[in-house]
Amino acid sequence: MSDKEWAGTTKDSYDLHRFGADRQARCDPSILTYSSITPRDAFREPYMTLRTRAEIEATGFAHLYRFCTTCAGL
Repeated sequence: MSDKEWAGTTKDSYDLHRFGADRQARCDPSILTYSSITPRDAFREPYMTLRTRAEIEATGFAHLYRFCTTCAGL
């Protein structure tokens, strides 16, 4: 899984799901994100940019994030 598709939700930036181009979670279309493929810059925090799971796990804050187990299996 190397696609940049993991991001936080509109309700909780630490609750990570896999999102498609429609910004809906793969496990439940009612879960949305503000994130996009846009590269990180001074105005976009890491949780606002779709990233790979490996990128997220490599950060010093990885322990704060919760990966959706349903999305992980899809």
